[in-house]
Amino acid sequence: MHQPLTPETKIILRRAKPEDLEAIISIEKSSFSAPWPAWSLQQELKRPDAVYLIAQVDEYIAGYAGMWLILDEGHVGTIAVLSHWRGCGLGEVLMLGMLQIADREKLERIFLEYRISNTPAETLYRKLGFETTRIRKRYYVDNNEDAVEVVLPDLNTPERRAHLAQLRQIWEVRHERPLPVAP
Repeated sequence: MHQPLTPETKIILRRAKPEDLEAIISIEKSSFSAPWPAWSLQQELKRPDAVYLIAQVDEYIAGYAGMWLILDEGHVGTIAVLSHWRGCGLGEVLMLGMLQIADREKLERIFLEYRISNTPAETLYRKLGFETTRIRKRYYVDNNEDAVEVVLPDLNTPERRAHLAQLRQIWEVRHERPLPVAP
């Protein structure tokens, strides 16, 4: 069961800092059956070609996402929200933040993959406009589960920008607050 967000709840979207590493590791371990090792996450936060965002609810780090910037493409390598905050729209906040950054960076498309059994992820990515490109057989080493590879193309088109603006507006109405802006 998720914790409800009230109109008084403060949500901040910000860049991850080295001092957030412990919280990120904790979220990673509680979210994934094959979590990234701590040393790898520590290195990720230092990468000049990567952006890591934190979703902070009041004073608590509730989720994070990471994206690599490769030429004119983004690759979302990780996104996770603590279990008691899932279903509150924080994953959507993180992804919309990544899309704000992609727009600023003039990226053409964003890729990611998710476990074929992850229905909430599938629902979110479809809502955002991601399209399936392929199924990667036995992609996940912990259980040989297939991955669904998706892409959000044409980020710089007026149609895509209008769709994402509409999604931001819908989020704001549903949650009775402005959508946090990505730093």
